Amino acid sequence: MNNSKDISLIQSKNLNDYSDILKEFVNLFGKEFEKDIKAWCNNEKGYMPGFWKVYLIRLHNNKTVGITGLYSLNSDKNDELWLGWFGVQQKYRRNGFGGNALDKTFEIAKDKGAKKLFVYTWPDNKAIKLFEKKRFVKNGKVKDIIVQKNLYKKYFGSLNDIVLQKMVTDLF
Repeated sequence: MNNSKDISLIQSKNLNDYSDILKEFVNLFGKEFEKDIKAWCNNEKGYMPGFWKVYLIRLHNNKTVGITGLYSLNSDKNDELWLGWFGVQQKYRRNGFGGNALDKTFEIAKDKGAKKLFVYTWPDNKAIKLFEKKRFVKNGKVKDIIVQKNLYKKYFGSLNDIVLQKMVTDLF
């Protein structure tokens, strides 16, 4: 297996570049994943209210093994960004690819001016251990956060999903 230092984050608007991960991640995340990737590739204006970037996680041989992204739910500023659709294909997990991809995503968030980074996920997601290793802390449930931050429910999955938060200045 390749060393985790061999990954890079690549942006693409070509739907074919997502073919290696699309089926597995639709099964993992649901049909919303496919809808969002198609919207990203088609440059759908107004699909997200603010900043939105999607990155393929690629090995040195250009094999796509996962996905990560960043988005803002505030069209005016990027100080609070959300980690979107983060995942590594099952056969490439537990090799450091996910942790390295998160580190690179943190750097992008910092460069975009983010102070805080949030992620929401289902309560028994195994990735929570990785998020906590990378200094995310549990911040409550979606239903609590959308009220606190006056956010629209349509941008989230279940209201019982949990939200984790990380200060971007606390990179590692």
